[in-house]
Amino acid sequence: TDKRKYSRDPDDLFFPTKSIGSTKTFSLIRDSFRDFRTHFFLQPDDCEFNLDFRKINEDHRTFHLLTTKYISSSDKRIKYFAVIDFLIQLMTAIDSGIIKRPVCLKIEEILSLLPPKTENRVPYEEELSKVFLDLLSRIRTKAYVIATTQYYGKTDDNFKALCNHLFLHKLSREDEKNLRKNYGIPEDDIRFISKLNIGEFVWWDNLKNDEEDTSKIKTILPSHAVAEQGDRFYNLFNYYYPDFNNDNYKIYNDMLKQRSEQENVQKERLKKLEKRDKEKKVKQMKAKLSDTSKLKNELHEMKKQRKTQEKMQLGEKAHSLKVSGLSWNKIGVELGKDPKTVKTYGLFYAKSINDMDFIEKES
Repeated sequence: TDKRKYSRDPDDLFFPTKSIGSTKTFSLIRDSFRDFRTHFFLQPDDCEFNLDFRKINEDHRTFHLLTTKYISSSDKRIKYFAVIDFLIQLMTAIDSGIIKRPVCLKIEEILSLLPPKTENRVPYEEELSKVFLDLLSRIRTKAYVIATTQYYGKTDDNFKALCNHLFLHKLSREDEKNLRKNYGIPEDDIRFISKLNIGEFVWWDNLKNDEEDTSKIKTILPSHAVAEQGDRFYNLFNYYYPDFNNDNYKIYNDMLKQRSEQENVQKERLKKLEKRDKEKKVKQMKAKLSDTSKLKNELHEMKKQRKTQEKMQLGEKAHSLKVSGLSWNKIGVELGKDPKTVKTYGLFYAKSINDMDFIEKES
């Protein structure tokens, strides 16, 4: 039976108020899980707001955009969790066979999901990025994965090793130096890349293999993707595709309501447990009091029996001495008792042995 007491405060995630380990360690564990209450990550399997991968996959006319921008930059672990959980769910959906069409997964700015190429890596970044890379290496055999980055030289080498093809757009000065120094890309190719326009790319394999025809690859970008300084994605998307802009405040409010309902269920459960524990304690206390009363009665009976036994022994001596002819006064002196007391005990004994002659004579 779990004898711990639990907090009834949802902000404490209903954690035990006391637990094994130091208070500091316990508080750190509790605090690290608080973000899950804020961001609604943990929902029942039948939650109506869970991603429907079959529906998403069958809707081949729509680009589905998933973002972690609503999570503050300080909560990078939560961003990792969101992306990793999404990839796990996607892989599960593919493996289960509910997804019938090919999947194309595009990850913008992959650098934000990889640990920095510095000595100052935070341990959790290292571990979570390993999980992320492992998932990507497995999912790329089941789906088309496209990743972008503005800083090729800063991108984790373990991730670059997973890529089958690399396309370069107009590079930063830092990446130009990196290509010259580490990859021996000729100066003519560097100048060629530096003159690329938005939406134009070159294939890395052509550069590595000294292909003479280093032709441009042109892509047609949606209008909301060509952003100028100060532009906001939401405003551009809403301008060009107003029919696709859905108001999710209702969903958000519904999820708040659902969270509140779930927490109220837990509050009521804990309330009932506390009431049951309280009733159990009262019952145990009553049983203890009952046992104490019973014990007192037994002790009283024992004392009473012991007193009766002493009275009987003294009465037997008094009866014997009186039969031998002594007076009650002398018997009292002999037994160290008051004459009246020894006479009472003597009569008590005579009654117990049914000596009616003695009783009739001495009464």
